[in-house]
Amino acid sequence: MPYPYIENDAAYNINAPVKFPEKRRELLYLLSADQKELKKLSLSIRNTKPESKKILEIKEVAIKCQQRSDRVLEIIDEIVEPSIGNVGREGSEAIVILTMHSYVEAMKKVLYIYQAIFKDRPNDIAGYMIPMLIDRVMVLEKRRQSLVLIGFH
Repeated sequence: MPYPYIENDAAYNINAPVKFPEKRRELLYLLSADQKELKKLSLSIRNTKPESKKILEIKEVAIKCQQRSDRVLEIIDEIVEPSIGNVGREGSEAIVILTMHSYVEAMKKVLYIYQAIFKDRPNDIAGYMIPMLIDRVMVLEKRRQSLVLIGFH
């Protein structure tokens, strides 16, 4: 099982038909690599003494996160919409998570796309991810957080 955190969740149907199954697999691979690397970094910097070494480790991981996010944006260009019909619920979620580990302009681009799809077809996008993306953008732009996550399910 390459994606146990998804395959063990009854809410997901990893075998549901989608328009771009190979892109869904790639997104899940990118997400799995992202999560493993960030977890490893978290454990590593806890045990690293020199601050300069921590900074170097963080920078190395940040570069890899950026590369994954760049690939996510390329995938969106290829599939046009990160909809559930195109890449599945888990693929649509992966796009937001991977983008949140990137730069703010990428987040804004994905946010705009998700909001547009959600407005027209709310059941065809991981719309519940939008509030997290909004708050992340606001924090990074040093604006007041909207706290749209409170009570949002």
